[in-house]
Parts: sequence; structure tokens; C-alpha cells
Amino acid sequence: MQQVRWLMLIGWLGACGGSTPERAHEPAAPIRNREPVPALTGPPELPSFAEATRSELVEIPNRAAEGTPVLSAILSVPQGEAPFPIVILSHGAPRSSEARARPGRYETAQRWFLQRGFAVLWLQRRGYGASEGGYQESYESCTDPLYLKAGRASASDVMAAGEWARAHPELDHLGIVLVGQSAGGWASLSADCQRLAGVRAVLNFAGGRGSRAAGENCGPERLVEAARKLGVYAKVPSLWIYAENDGYFAPELSRAMFDAYQSATEARSEYVLFPAHGSDGHGLFSRKSGVKLWGPVVEQFLQKHAPDLID
Repeated sequence: MQQVRWLMLIGWLGACGGSTPERAHEPAAPIRNREPVPALTGPPELPSFAEATRSELVEIPNRAAEGTPVLSAILSVPQGEAPFPIVILSHGAPRSSEARARPGRYETAQRWFLQRGFAVLWLQRRGYGASEGGYQESYESCTDPLYLKAGRASASDVMAAGEWARAHPELDHLGIVLVGQSAGGWASLSADCQRLAGVRAVLNFAGGRGSRAAGENCGPERLVEAARKLGVYAKVPSLWIYAENDGYFAPELSRAMFDAYQSATEARSEYVLFPAHGSDGHGLFSRKSGVKLWGPVVEQFLQKHAPDLID
């Protein structure tokens, strides 16, 4: 029995947080500089939410990363009485490296959560915006992509944000919901795989990695297999939302990812495919017209799996 437990632990570390390679010839990770790479930009401008009592810039150290880089984030606190359940909101990874200086803020989506009593922590991961640390999320090669490795890097920042939130006196340390779009959805699924305490649900909007152009993905079969491995160690319910005309992850791919994940997990998971939305359904999460579609679905999902968190 003890040997079985050790084998399970080794497997978990390999899939989610350890150094087991995804491919036989994967090179050792390079030694990073001890001083974190400077941020791309200055602090982001604060939003103005009528639904929030305040929004404030916060700095979150990632103590698990070399040099303890400081992550930039904005905490928006809803009206009402603390402690508040908390959404940790993770942005995508633009195809253009220049666009990393301005990651998506999803303010319409933030308002939806604030209206329902959630505080929102919008996080800029390493290599984006005002966060230190340099870009860490590369899957390296389109011909031989390392999607779990990229997910672990993203999850490290989400984990740091989660630990920060759990220590905040106004936030419910047992009421965390991980929400992400595109690479942020993959980051959220990867963070659940690492078993962040207090997480109640994952909302994955158009999540995945490896899109290099519309309709093109680097090694889709590797992405499906990586999703399966994340499912093995998932612990909380997850909702996967995509659109028929997603230019990053076509329905055949997103459904295959979900099916692989679901086949491996005991956590309750649901997949929703909306009809074509706009010119590219990948942006469904951020649009006002998109919120009208996904809002009722998310509300129903949270009422089913975390009814104490939603007003």
C-alpha cells in the first residue's frame, strides 16, 4: 500500500508540478537568473466599477519561482459584507509577443462576478504587463510541444495568487473560483491539478494552448493527452465553455480535450458549446453579448456545485 501511494505521488508530481519529462529527450530546464526579469510596463490603470466598493493595485510575490518575482494584480471588492468569495481571473496568451504588455482585462466579465458578490483578483502572470519574471509559459516547439510544462509555469503564478488571497482578511479562504480564458483557462485547470487549497470550481473559457494561427494547432493530439493527464489529478468541478467558431480551438479539438479530461477524472465536469459568436468565438468571454450567453450557464453551474458562494 505504501508503494502504491508513492507511485501515485510521483505520478502527480510528473503531471502537475514535478520534473518528469513529457518526452523522452526533453532537455533539462535552463537555470534562470536569480534576479527576476523586469516588467514590460508600469502598473495598470485601475478600473472604475460601479459594482465595487474599491479596486486597488496589489503586488503578489511568487515565492516558488526563482528570484521571487513580484506579480502585478488588481483586486476589486464588491459591495456587501466580508468575507467575499474570490474569483482569480487569468488572461490568455496573445500570439504576438508585443501584446503581452497589455493582457486582456475582461471588465464586462468582472462586473458580472462583482454583481454576484464575488471579489475579483485580475492577475498578470510572469512575462505579462507589470509583472516581473520574464515569459515562462513557452511550450517550446510546435513540432514537439510541452503543454504540461507550460501549464505548470502558468499554474505557479495562479497558485501564488491563491495563497495571497487565502491570507487576505476580506476574502473567503474556502471560496476560491479559478476563472480563465484561453491560456488562462489552461492555467486554471493546471492550478487545480496542483491542488490549491480552498478552490471550489474551475471555469475554463476557450482554454488550451498551441494555437499559432486561425485553425492551426501545434500537436493537437499532444494537447488532448495533456488534458487527460490534468484530469487524473483534478479535484473540483469544472465548466468548459467554447463557441462553434473558435479560431484557436475548433469544436472537434475542444471536445476531444474535454472527453480526455473527463475520462480520467472523478471531478464533475461539464462541456458547453455555444453557436458561432462574432467573427471569432474565442472572444465570447469578453463580449457583452457573450456574457448574456454564458452568464446563465455559469450561474446554474455554481448554484449546483458551490451554492453557498453565489448571491
